[in-house]
Amino acid sequence: QQGTVLLRLDGWDDLTQEKMDEATHWVKQLMQAQPQMQIIVSAAEAGYGGLLELGFTLTTLLPWREGQVERLGQQWQLGTRQEMLPAECYWQPSQTAMTTTLRLLTTSVGERPAELSEVEIFENGLTLFLSRVKLDDKLLLRFWALIATTMLVERRAIMTQEMVRTLAKQAANQMNISRRQEISALVETVQCVALFTGWESGALRFTSRAWRDFLAATRFAHNQQHQLVLSH
Repeated sequence: QQGTVLLRLDGWDDLTQEKMDEATHWVKQLMQAQPQMQIIVSAAEAGYGGLLELGFTLTTLLPWREGQVERLGQQWQLGTRQEMLPAECYWQPSQTAMTTTLRLLTTSVGERPAELSEVEIFENGLTLFLSRVKLDDKLLLRFWALIATTMLVERRAIMTQEMVRTLAKQAANQMNISRRQEISALVETVQCVALFTGWESGALRFTSRAWRDFLAATRFAHNQQHQLVLSH
């Protein structure tokens, strides 16, 4: 009542649309009951329209500064044991963290990110993820894209382990693969590839919605499901 409480709500982008509507209604009621309370909601780059209607002000995190980019390069060098790359090869001021990381991935394999489109940078980043798994690339992409499209179309924020196993079987069946060993290997990829997080807690999700959307769009385009692209 005295306005001395700052409430921070995290995970807005983990909610399904239905849950997001419920949460928006809850926040509205809270604001009406406690008009002096200050509230900060952490959200993704989309899906916050309901909050603006409640009077929230949109703000964003500052882009990475040079020192943060240097730390990224040092961590990359330690993790890959590759020669440290000059920051100017993959970073420029006002660039997002996601774009910076993808450009670093692309530069590390000898490409020139300045000459590539954003889609090509994502494709090159995906190629690096694929190279870390000893399974057929087509099977992997089918499986990962199936997870992405299922989450997008069904508006799921997370996937349970059982859902993932079901999709692994579905992807394998589509390529006439029935051996349990290969299906198990598919499931293991979501535990070791940096595209995903949350497996151990039973709530798998993509580390970034950008990867989910990219993989889903790739599958939609391959199947010529253009209306689905437009509707999402």
